[in-house]
Amino acid sequence: MTRKPLNLVEKWSALKRAANCRGTRLNPTALVVLFRLLDHQNTKTGQCNPSVTRMAQDIGVGRRTVRYALTDLEKRGLIRRVGRAGQTNQYVVQRASETERAVQRIARGAASRSAEALQQVASKKEKEKNKEKGKAAETKEHHVDSVPSSTEQQLAEKEVVAAIEQMGRSYEDLISVPTCTLLDLIQSVARGQMTSRNAAAEILTLVGKRQK
Repeated sequence: MTRKPLNLVEKWSALKRAANCRGTRLNPTALVVLFRLLDHQNTKTGQCNPSVTRMAQDIGVGRRTVRYALTDLEKRGLIRRVGRAGQTNQYVVQRASETERAVQRIARGAASRSAEALQQVASKKEKEKNKEKGKAAETKEHHVDSVPSSTEQQLAEKEVVAAIEQMGRSYEDLISVPTCTLLDLIQSVARGQMTSRNAAAEILTLVGKRQK
């Protein structure tokens, strides 16, 4: 790739834009890396081709630090990578108009990714909401299905009456207990959630409280 090299004024402009970056300030190391790129600009192709190793040695930092700086410069639209896959990376320092277009393109990409992320969050919340609704429906259905049959309730009632009689009381004691309470206890016995003896004990406790 060949392009018109930056002249001295354009180089100065590039450094000035880097020093006055919008948002988060540019890392000082990245600014030095940009300076080294400009210093190694090819006067014919306009490309800046110093190796990462060479820049690391010149600046006195590690290769990884230089790579981070190059990535930061590229994300801000100050430089552009033009190296081919499998070859040493080559860079060009962007002119002001190119930087502005790059920044706009990066901003659009970030906005698109942000919208996609929000959509994924909304979709996840909707799935969780539907899942909770499904669980609620299953619980309701299970509750309906778990109502004992009349035969089971009759058998449970006989067991409770027998337990009451074993405790020295009579069937008449059931009359003073509220129907809804008595039905709940008998259904609990029919479902296996309570023993007939425990149900009888609760009934007699209620009877005792009402007699006081």
